Amino acid sequence: MNPVLKARPFRGFVKPCPDDLSSSPNNVELTQRFILAAFYFATGGNKWTSCSANDELCGVVAGKPFFGKKAWLSKHVCEWAGVECSDPDGGSLVKAITLPENNLTGRLVVIEKELASLKNFRELIINDNNISGTFPKNLGGSGDSVFRINISNNSFTGSIEDSSFPKDKVVSIKLSGNRFTGPIDFFSERLSLRQLELRGNDFSGTVSSSFGDIANLYVFRIEHNPMIVGTMPSSVCSLAVEAALTQLTSSCVDDDMFECTCCTKCY
Repeated sequence: MNPVLKARPFRGFVKPCPDDLSSSPNNVELTQRFILAAFYFATGGNKWTSCSANDELCGVVAGKPFFGKKAWLSKHVCEWAGVECSDPDGGSLVKAITLPENNLTGRLVVIEKELASLKNFRELIINDNNISGTFPKNLGGSGDSVFRINISNNSFTGSIEDSSFPKDKVVSIKLSGNRFTGPIDFFSERLSLRQLELRGNDFSGTVSSSFGDIANLYVFRIEHNPMIVGTMPSSVCSLAVEAALTQLTSSCVDDDMFECTCCTKCY
């Protein structure tokens, strides 16, 4: 069954994707429960390693992941394992989902509209799972905090759209170990970036000199993308020599199609 349909009992009387999540605290809670329930069903929640709806050991063992948290689909969404909420003006808004190495499967794109409705959402950490399909657009909301994403080591495919991530306050994008395609130049418009990890995909094209405008970038990894060609721009090399860029890696050994004389490591 469609995960959005399965999540319907969690939305109560609230429309599935209201334009304003702040209309009332009750509407906020019900709407967010609906959206995260859709996330749960879309990613095979009943087969998660930890904290699925029927996991009686969720959060009870000290030293284990999610200690002190509740199983998913329980009463209060901000208590669910891996969920973090902010509390602006007395209304708890979902800010982050952190579920690495937890046997998440399925496709996020089927709940693209629902995820985009989380207006304060600023962090998605779901690396080392087995999620597939294309990546949703319009993720990231408009919250005041910085934006981070780590979806490394999944099975995502297709091109990344410029609209997939916000442009403001983006500090970390980790997409390594998937099967993403297409150019990477639009990432250079995120001038607040500090970490950009794209290794082990099927990205293509050249590296734009505009990456050299990201003054605080300290990790830039593009190795094992055999269709990225050309030369590392001198503007990026300047960051490695004169600024904060301490990890600059690419596929730049003798038989590769990419040249980088300033990389900290060639693969």
